[in-house]
Amino acid sequence: MFKLNLKYSFQIALIAVLAFGFFSAEGQTSSYDLPLTQTAPLQRTLVNPAAQVKSTLEFKGNYHAFLGSFSDVNHTLLLINYKLKESRAIGGYFANEKTSDFFSRTRLYLSYQEQIELSKNTILSAGIKIGAVNFVMEPVGFTTGGSDWGADLSAGLELATTNFTLGVAAHQLPNTILQPILFEFELNRFFDLYSSYVITLTPKITYEPEIRVRLNTLNDIYMISNVISYDEKHGVNVSLSMTEGMIFQGFITYKTNNGHMSRFICSFFQPLQVSLKKLNAQQFEMGLNIDLGNPSK
Repeated sequence: MFKLNLKYSFQIALIAVLAFGFFSAEGQTSSYDLPLTQTAPLQRTLVNPAAQVKSTLEFKGNYHAFLGSFSDVNHTLLLINYKLKESRAIGGYFANEKTSDFFSRTRLYLSYQEQIELSKNTILSAGIKIGAVNFVMEPVGFTTGGSDWGADLSAGLELATTNFTLGVAAHQLPNTILQPILFEFELNRFFDLYSSYVITLTPKITYEPEIRVRLNTLNDIYMISNVISYDEKHGVNVSLSMTEGMIFQGFITYKTNNGHMSRFICSFFQPLQVSLKKLNAQQFEMGLNIDLGNPSK
């Protein structure tokens, strides 16, 4: 019973925060951006539409949730990419976010990517992702609920060599405003930037440090990741962010003789601090990568 009460107390608190934000100033809006994907070093195409598609057909899935009384706060991401030819790919993207039993957001996109071979080992990729976003609020208390749709667009670039990767993506470019209920929700423009370098420690072991930055109107996020891989199949990643906490990841890969690959990623979060913007609660995240068809040369 205590767990149930705590759960609904959290949901009521969310509604109260939104109500305070609306009534404290005329025209006040709440800002939202895409979910922060902690498996991004291992699932870059979920973050950047220009992240290089390397296989004829690839699928990526990601599930992030809080534990315990906050388990209703979660998001699911699904992505499929298909290479039309060696330098061109199309894809589809689906995201569902739940803030509580009362609030949910769904995103649907189509993506397109072009790759330019600058040299034998250097590829520049450009990509866009266009679609729609739906905000839903279920009936509760002082409102009958509602739903609203709006257009959305992301674009990005990525430069990749054998060991070095540099990428940037601009999201929510139209700055769409949705009003499913009395409150307005603005999809503010924000940017993801990342850079990584692969260091060969032994013939079987590699180390890939990555710096990742998200610049937005809510609060900028800076992360440092450290991916250690064995035989390019299995490994661990430890990431640190002062706003997100410590993230511990492990991944295992199964690779067939014809080059098909399946990778499972599991993440656990340890919060570092309590703030008004972040819940001081345990979290976990799972990812799945499936590459089919012919790998890139």
